[in-house]
Amino acid sequence: MSQQKVHPQKVVPIETVAIPEGKKPGWSPMFDESGRPIGFQNPNFGLIRRSAIVNAEGAYLYDALLWEDGPIDPATMQATPSAVIVPIEERSDGFYVHCHREFRPVIRDHVAGEWGVEVLSIAGGFTKKGAKPSETALAELFEEEGLKVEETTMQRIGYASPNRAFVATCLEVWLAKFKVTGTATPDKNESIHGNEVVRIDLFPFGPDMIVNHAVALAAKHLGCIVAKPKGGLLADLKKLLKEIILED
Repeated sequence: MSQQKVHPQKVVPIETVAIPEGKKPGWSPMFDESGRPIGFQNPNFGLIRRSAIVNAEGAYLYDALLWEDGPIDPATMQATPSAVIVPIEERSDGFYVHCHREFRPVIRDHVAGEWGVEVLSIAGGFTKKGAKPSETALAELFEEEGLKVEETTMQRIGYASPNRAFVATCLEVWLAKFKVTGTATPDKNESIHGNEVVRIDLFPFGPDMIVNHAVALAAKHLGCIVAKPKGGLLADLKKLLKEIILED
């Protein structure tokens, strides 16, 4: 299991960076008719808009941020849901998740005081304009894990907001069983390495809540979640056997 951080990236204030000639930032400010700033937008990645939360009668309660996460549809100014997929291989001793290691520069470990962590991740990404989330899941699965499945074998098992406070665009969770047809070819701009296969009950939940949610949802869908820990079930079984022997 590789622990090496590949192509580690850092988050810094944009004003501290020298932007190369011919390349400009993709995020631009948004203004209302009076010229007041109301947010930022990037057609390829989304928009962050200052908004308001109101009650049932429309009365103002408090201000907030609303984030459309993903490529923006100019007609609706909304983003299509992104997608992650949990690729499952069924073996004699259980279900296994095909995953990979990836460096996430934005996640900060507040205890260790480190910014940027490596996580065990699954395939996923933004849905391109005009595409379906299921198509995104298929493409990312082959690109990041080297796995190809038929779309008819996939199941949409749920969705969630990456951040309930201000992210309006949901992230769809898909489940698929697969057969290997090629070698993974990660995008050059990503920090993917160390492809692994982990039994679902041993999957280490970490700082990436999107991955945690998707794998837990898959485990529940597959019937891998029980009300008691294994030790408790074993103890109950031993107690039952003891009672049967005493009765005899």
